[in-house]
Amino acid sequence: MKLSPNRHYLVTDDDQPFFYLADTAWMLFYRPSLEDIAIYLDDRRRKGFTVIMPVLLREYGLTDLVNCEGERPFIDSDPTRPNETFFRRVDVIMKMMAERGFTIALLPTWGVYVGALWVGETEPPDFDPGERGPEILDERTAFIYGEYLGNRYRDFPVIWVLGGDRNPVNDTYSRRWESLAAGLNAGDDGKHLMTYHPLAVNSSSQWFHESDWLDFNMLQTSTHWDLDNAALTLADYNRIPTKPVLDGETRYEDSFENFSDKKGAWGRRITAHQVRKAAYNAMLSGAMGHTYGCRDVWYFYEPSDQPPPKDLKTYWKIAKDFDGAFQMGILRDLLTRYHFYKLVPDPQHKIVTHGCGSGGVYTPAARVDDSTFALVYIPESMPIWVDMACLDGKPVLVSWFDPRTGEIMLIGKFAGSGVERFVPPPAAEPDFILILEQIT
Repeated sequence: MKLSPNRHYLVTDDDQPFFYLADTAWMLFYRPSLEDIAIYLDDRRRKGFTVIMPVLLREYGLTDLVNCEGERPFIDSDPTRPNETFFRRVDVIMKMMAERGFTIALLPTWGVYVGALWVGETEPPDFDPGERGPEILDERTAFIYGEYLGNRYRDFPVIWVLGGDRNPVNDTYSRRWESLAAGLNAGDDGKHLMTYHPLAVNSSSQWFHESDWLDFNMLQTSTHWDLDNAALTLADYNRIPTKPVLDGETRYEDSFENFSDKKGAWGRRITAHQVRKAAYNAMLSGAMGHTYGCRDVWYFYEPSDQPPPKDLKTYWKIAKDFDGAFQMGILRDLLTRYHFYKLVPDPQHKIVTHGCGSGGVYTPAARVDDSTFALVYIPESMPIWVDMACLDGKPVLVSWFDPRTGEIMLIGKFAGSGVERFVPPPAAEPDFILILEQIT
């Protein structure tokens, strides 16, 4: 994998555009059996995912850092002494992913083992002691551990993802992450791309955009209802030097909004509609791909887990079939057909001239560089006005695309001039994509 010539997306070694569609599978190396892992991976392949995102050192502290076979990753909690039995099982799972054609967005560690704090220099009032390290990866041990991983998995289809849901809040933590990056590069001779997974709501660009080891930026927007992730994506899309960007952890389907409110009361659950909003907002604002997630799935939750961890309620083998997971494959089909890698965002609203909205009702639009087609995502049942000259003044064929089913509904042909008003068809959930195609 490498960056495209324009540095806005990824290409394979044979220079084919790569559609990065990931599923978070944080506990893949820890909780499910090999038989269940095969079920999960086969399901995600059928649904169109191209990337699986697990973590080697799971969160919640060393006391729980043990897999379903009772093995820990290190001997005596020493990252310079890997447990060969633990990593042999990791090898098997890595091969299972590779054999199914997945790219592996692999986190060497959750952030607690590098720098335990969430934000700033102090712990928030509701800080869970289980989220506090211990900080076993200092500059020396981070390099040694990184070199070990880089060498062991150099021949796998890996993208290294540093960060692990933590920000480098001081120079000490930044140097540790940079040491881990250096170790990985030493182990695999710089063979694999690398990024950084920050705490929400942030981007890796805030700390490492100009670092040579950071190949593309990663956002985390988390389970915020109607968060304006389009603006965050556009900000990184336009940064210099140019690097690709995507959201690495966003609205978990069926999770509670913000997990809970500040008073501890549960709020709305994230719907498939909210999942689609996050995905289309990002993809039509310059993202190279997207990451889907469901907490029941990434934890591999089973009814026997009693009491259930916070925010979990659905057996993962049922939750894997939530609507949003299917609809990410539909998104990939659409944006592969209408070359995502050629799309240029339109934040100046030259396509949609009125009805653009703001925040959660923003209507992102993008046009290919040769103006042969454009796409507009309309997240709510609302009229929009389109400049029909947006495709170089040529006549335009206009259709609706249903992001729930993939159905395309022809609206008609229009002259390449003037402004036309469009209202999405009635539906149980109101979002649609407007497809504009140049008639030659």
